[in-house]
This record gives sequence, C-alpha cells and structure tokens, in this order.
Amino acid sequence: MAALHARIHAATTEGLQTQHTAFYNRINNNRVLLGSVTDTILKHLDTLPAGNQVCHGDYHPKNIIAGPGKNMVIDWTNAYRGNPLGDLALTRLRMLRPYFSKDFSGDTAWFTAAKKKIYDVYWQEYENLAHVAETELDAWLLPCAAAQLQPSKMAHTEWLLEIIRQQLNRPAFR
Repeated sequence: MAALHARIHAATTEGLQTQHTAFYNRINNNRVLLGSVTDTILKHLDTLPAGNQVCHGDYHPKNIIAGPGKNMVIDWTNAYRGNPLGDLALTRLRMLRPYFSKDFSGDTAWFTAAKKKIYDVYWQEYENLAHVAETELDAWLLPCAAAQLQPSKMAHTEWLLEIIRQQLNRPAFR
C-alpha cells in the first residue's frame, strides 16, 4: 500500500485540478459547519506549499484491488495535483477515523486497534520510501479535516471538528 502510494506521488501532471482548488471548494462548502473559523482555515491553506504530484484524494485500503503480481487503485473521483503531504494527511484521517457504518457488528475496540496498526505499518514504509516525517503532515491536518466534513455522518463530523479545534488551539493560531 505504501509503495503504491509513493509511486502515485512520484508522477506529476498539469491535467488535474489543483489541491488548493479542491480543498478550498470543500472547505468553503462546509462554511455552515465551520462557522467563523472558515476564513482562518482557508488562509492557512494558502500558506501550504503547492505541488504538481498526482494525488488520489481518497487513498485507503478499500480503494486498492490486490491481484497476483499487480495492485490497482480505484475510485479516482477525488484526484487532484498538489503536495503529497496533503494526500497523506487525508489518508491518515481516513485510516484512523473512529467512524463505523451502522451495520458494523464487530468488536469496535479491536477493529480500531487493527486500523491503527495497519496505518503505523503503512506510514513506516511510506516514510522509508519517500523520506518524509509524519510531523510534516501536521500543517495539513487542519485543512484536510475541514475538507472531509460530511454533515450526513455526524459521528465522523464530530471527530473531525475536534481535530479542527485542536489544530486551531496550536500556538500558530492563537
């Protein structure tokens, strides 16, 4: 999974919308949920470095089809060009979110721990391949969390709003 993600990020393009545009539109569409902090988040987004790397925008295990000798990434509807750190922060949020579908009947504590372990292994491998540190994702968590808000998924939304509150309480925003 990490090697596949790193290969995606190694490609560049001019043919996709920019990360800034994709995130700006999603954050702006969440203005009702975000309220007065929307403009602060958008200003922070403007400070983040751009890029031309291909970014999936929704990279997680359910969007990977594994086959003998070849893996394929599906669901490219959220793809954009930009800085891979933003794409990685989205993957972190997707893989570590505590949200479960209403029909999930398993042990949520075990499944949460398993997701964390899978993410840790994925991140360690990606870090080794791309020579980036997880701390580099921190600046991207605020706009990524704001862009992922979905009013129809309230448990998920509450978790993301808490991440946004935590990020806005960092010294850089006080």
